[in-house]
Amino acid sequence: MALLSIVIVISLLALLFAGYLTRQILSKETGTAAMQEVSNAIKIGAEAFLKRQYTTIAIMSVALSIVIYAAYAFFGKNPELGWRTAVSFIFGAVSSGLAGIVGMWVSIRANIRTASAARKSMNQAFVVAFRGGAVSGIVIVAMSLLGVGIIYGMFSIGIDPKEVPFLIVGYGFTLKLLMLEVTW
Repeated sequence: MALLSIVIVISLLALLFAGYLTRQILSKETGTAAMQEVSNAIKIGAEAFLKRQYTTIAIMSVALSIVIYAAYAFFGKNPELGWRTAVSFIFGAVSSGLAGIVGMWVSIRANIRTASAARKSMNQAFVVAFRGGAVSGIVIVAMSLLGVGIIYGMFSIGIDPKEVPFLIVGYGFTLKLLMLEVTW
């Protein structure tokens, strides 16, 4: 359990660091009125895209979790493993969604600040852009690690801890979908 606590603390520290980077990004200048107009249009479009995308993902996640449960419960004759894997899958979908929303939220706001910083120096623009991208990467990794730690902690109670990694398959499947979403 000591190692699990370390994993969770490291994940939370990584999320705090992502928050620190976000705060630094948001403290930068947002540019001219014309730049802000373009940025606001991009923000509206990105938020509409996210709403549509995550509505679809939510529906598909619920449907897939039912399929996962049914596969384990009826074909594998193990309803206990089925519900745990389905819960892991839903938890992974929520974690993935949070990471995607945070990443997009920060990216939208970093874009205008990067453009504004580029008016002064390419170095300042690079720093803002790099930190904006770093927030997405850090949040994805931290949420992945935190989620696996939480799933392991929850599901290792009352069962053989050696069996828990098999229960994390659902969470890992969602993480793979997140990686495809981010790289797409």
